[in-house]
Amino acid sequence: MNKTVRYMIYAIITVVCILAIFAGVYVVVFKNQTVGNVTNGQDETNTSTEDPQFQVKNEFKELFQNYFVASNYKATNIKKLIEDKDLVYEDITYKETQNGNLDLHIPVINIQSEIIDRYNKTTQSIFVEKANEILQDKEVMKNTIYSVSFTSYINNDILSVAIMANLKEGQKAQKTMLQTYNYNLLTGEEVTINDIIKSRGLDVNVINKKIADEVKKANDDALGIASSGYEVYKRDLNSDIYKVQNGAIFIQGPNGELYIVYPYGNVEYTTEMDVIQI
Repeated sequence: MNKTVRYMIYAIITVVCILAIFAGVYVVVFKNQTVGNVTNGQDETNTSTEDPQFQVKNEFKELFQNYFVASNYKATNIKKLIEDKDLVYEDITYKETQNGNLDLHIPVINIQSEIIDRYNKTTQSIFVEKANEILQDKEVMKNTIYSVSFTSYINNDILSVAIMANLKEGQKAQKTMLQTYNYNLLTGEEVTINDIIKSRGLDVNVINKKIADEVKKANDDALGIASSGYEVYKRDLNSDIYKVQNGAIFIQGPNGELYIVYPYGNVEYTTEMDVIQI
């Protein structure tokens, strides 16, 4: 082969190799800097912009830090069950990870009142009795995960307490349960969602529309997942539970946020819940 031709072939091969290297660098470096920052098949723009419903639900769950926020409330005229303790205090603390997975932080409302007595008995029957049932059987405890946490605030003389539990028993599906209590410290009366609506001058129709819209979106999202073969919780959008007047599970948060909650795990084995923030 002619020496000149051989050199030309070498030169062409070298140029092709250099172009291939530049092409690879472009794909690795520049391609990943396109709009949306698509990397490894994931759209980082989408992951950074979370669904508002998801954010509200997470913010609500993050409230459960096992303490009572009194906000310098003067409780001098309130008769306590135990004088040297807060209006809400952690009565049961238990952690067991060796034979099972129990993490219990169960509160008591420290007020002398028939209404509060009923609240504390409800806590006992729902959360404490389940803990005792698990602890009494080592075999059950080995196959059970049970955690209970709480949060509590005072807003405009209204004490709000919420207790949340996550339970996984053997082969059963996991469930999340929630109980809330709302009590007027000034009048000594139970506070309903209708009392909150009236005191704040809220529009029932506006709230009902927000509940209907957000629950429908959550249900549509669930049905979308179900179409891929996954089991999901399906809501009955025509149920009267979604009328705010019938709302029984609600609290006022640290800054007065009104959370209306639909914890479906109270009646079924599911962790699904809808949280509406007003």
